[in-house]
Amino acid sequence: MPLFRYLAMRLTLLLVFFLAAAPVVLVANDYNLIKTVFLPQQYFVGDEVELRLEIRTPFADRLILPQIMPETIWGSINKISILRDGLEPEVRINFVAHAVGTRTLPAINLGSITIEGISIYVSSILEPGQVELSAVQDQVLLPATLPLLLAQVVFLLLIPSLVILALIKGSPLIGRLIRRWQEGQAWRKLSQELKQLQNHMEQMDARSFYISIQRDARTYLSDRLKISGLSATTSELVAILRQHVHSSEAIMYIEQLFQFGDRVKFAN
Repeated sequence: MPLFRYLAMRLTLLLVFFLAAAPVVLVANDYNLIKTVFLPQQYFVGDEVELRLEIRTPFADRLILPQIMPETIWGSINKISILRDGLEPEVRINFVAHAVGTRTLPAINLGSITIEGISIYVSSILEPGQVELSAVQDQVLLPATLPLLLAQVVFLLLIPSLVILALIKGSPLIGRLIRRWQEGQAWRKLSQELKQLQNHMEQMDARSFYISIQRDARTYLSDRLKISGLSATTSELVAILRQHVHSSEAIMYIEQLFQFGDRVKFAN
């Protein structure tokens, strides 16, 4: 008996010695999960998801972030953060899932506590029970796509047809429009010249005035009637006008203008 007591005492002392030398380890799961929020609430494979866990623990002031992100075979955990703005700390876990169905987050060591056993559900775009890929579907068209395409085809076919029809049926009309534009251009040019002549009339003598007005009139008649009136004499110009102008009164006024101008130009 004394030997047995001696051995028991020695074993007790050794046990106390080793226990005293060993580090003290706190309980790792002393927390209550108060609230769980997924953002977004429904998520699919490849979506960035933020899980917010509001917890209550007596070790709230001792929580620390893990130095190495936990790893999992069904996805990846990208970020872990701890917010202490409210009454209870909130742990935020950002993850991306690469597989559908119910999955479990790996254990997350926050120093004084370890969060584990958190389940997530990754939704699938497939129908329930559908395991095979569907056949290739027709391309989805936006509303009013077909009417717009039809209108563009009609427009592309109609415009060239109208142009060709206008060239065939409307060539006389086009010719008349071109002639009217040319006639109007000659008149606009004469109006500008007469306006400049009027502005400088007080500084000009009679001879210079009639030389200028005859030149402008000859230029207008040549452009308007498509004749060579710049080098013709007064008699030749009047004879040409009688072939193109049917108003004898207009020819008389033009003849008087040029005859009077000739007398002024050649006066001694």
